[in-house]
Amino acid sequence: MGLLFQGGVEFPTGGVSVGRMGRPGAGRVPRAQPMSPRTRQALGRLRADPVETRGQRSESGWKRQVILVTEQSSHIHFENTNRWGTRQLVTMALLCAASALLMFLQIPIIPGVTFLSYDPSLVPAMVAGLMFGPGSGVAVGVVAIAIRALTTGEWVGALMNVVATVSFILPAAWAARRTSSPAGTVAGLAAGCALATLASIAANLTIGVWFWYGSPDAIVPLILPAILPFNIVKTVLNAVLSVVVFRAVRPLVDASRGR
Repeated sequence: MGLLFQGGVEFPTGGVSVGRMGRPGAGRVPRAQPMSPRTRQALGRLRADPVETRGQRSESGWKRQVILVTEQSSHIHFENTNRWGTRQLVTMALLCAASALLMFLQIPIIPGVTFLSYDPSLVPAMVAGLMFGPGSGVAVGVVAIAIRALTTGEWVGALMNVVATVSFILPAAWAARRTSSPAGTVAGLAAGCALATLASIAANLTIGVWFWYGSPDAIVPLILPAILPFNIVKTVLNAVLSVVVFRAVRPLVDASRGR
């Protein structure tokens, strides 16, 4: 026995059934609509790739970064940068030995002044300064002077030589490193010659008077006729010989550095 009613019943799926007094097809359960291809593909992806949480995504990203850094580090090649440092030390040791040996070569320049004699010991020190910088040149010169003082016991002359060596090498080596041009090197050598000449005169008036002469009257009369020309000739000779030797060994240095 069928019941006649007017109105409608709502179904959980969203369909609506109406009575016989309503529109045709009333009282029948609505049929489900077929899924679109796009919806079917989305459901397939969800089943194949489960949704990651925020912590899982950050962890997987961190792992990918670690793998990327590891792969990049496998292509990094390290080079031994101490190779030229060892060669520099060996070269400086050889220059120190040459400078110490050249100190025993005494050549008189000013007649009648026996305590003024020329030796080319500053040439290896200046070459070291032009090659490796002011510090290296001063180190070679000072070590050679110390070797000479240990073998002869002439500490007063060694102290005066240190003053002249530092004054001669520092301007030339600094200018050569600063400008990297022949004109700059020549200007630095000229400044070194002038400064070393003045420093030698000052050392004779101070260190020499304190330990050797006893009074300025013993050395002041010799400044213009002997000490000044002697130091000018000495520094100019050292500068010229340093340039000649440096130009001779520079190709070997550049080859060792791979230039």
